[in-house]
Amino acid sequence: MHLAAARLLPLCAVLFSCAGTLPRADVAPSLDPVGPLRTPPPAAPMLERTASASAPLSFTGRPSPQAAAVAAPSAGAAAGPPRAHAHHVPTTVRPVAASELCVSSGHVNPLASHLHVDSGGMRAVIAGDVSNAAELDFTYRGPSMETAPLASGELRRQIGLKLRARDSCNVVYVMWHVEPTPGIAVSVKSNPGAATHQQCGDHGYINLRPTTSAPVAPIRSGEAHALRAEIQGTVLRVLADGAVVWTGALPAQAFAFEGPAGIRSDNGAFDFDIRVPHPRATAAHCAAP
Repeated sequence: MHLAAARLLPLCAVLFSCAGTLPRADVAPSLDPVGPLRTPPPAAPMLERTASASAPLSFTGRPSPQAAAVAAPSAGAAAGPPRAHAHHVPTTVRPVAASELCVSSGHVNPLASHLHVDSGGMRAVIAGDVSNAAELDFTYRGPSMETAPLASGELRRQIGLKLRARDSCNVVYVMWHVEPTPGIAVSVKSNPGAATHQQCGDHGYINLRPTTSAPVAPIRSGEAHALRAEIQGTVLRVLADGAVVWTGALPAQAFAFEGPAGIRSDNGAFDFDIRVPHPRATAAHCAAP
């Protein structure tokens, strides 16, 4: 008996210690509203790579927009509405022949593979054109042999596109400045009732500010560049070397007149090609300036 009791004593000590930690039925529960309801904090979210190694991870624990775009939609899931900033599909354009250009100032010389201008001031439109878009490829060859300051007195070297060019006094300009200040400049020249340079001079210019813009590369002699301008609705988009560099709404004055697309240059020698969307108008001819 003494040996059995000796063996039972450690077990009883353990049971007594455990019993001290068990709740008693006659003890009121804790009134602390937080303690009994407190749960362990959730585990930190795990980041998983998507099937595409190029899709970056989201370090917020949620799928990144890039990763979500990679994931395939579930079967039968309805597609959401298209985004308002969906990718713009440019209009297809065709090359313009030298015979289609109506030159009202300066000279354009057709060469074997392109057109060439070396003039203090060149202005031309495309006979019979009704485009709201145009594209220009050009290579700057340096200052022109002759120079002609603008009506404002500034000696500027530039080349660019004309849109909706009814005449010299009513036109939308998209110009790429070479110097003295490089960059893209957009303006509307509006002179209701006037048609010739003698009538309007340098009056009626509205210099436009873009909604969005980006810097362009400086133009250096011997380097090729591309300029594209397109009006969709009331919005003008300008691309330089394939990148959107100017977007903005045109004012009402730009739609008070209409006319063909064309080209302008000042105080520079350029090799160039110009393109527009519409087929060649075979019956079109150059109107008297």
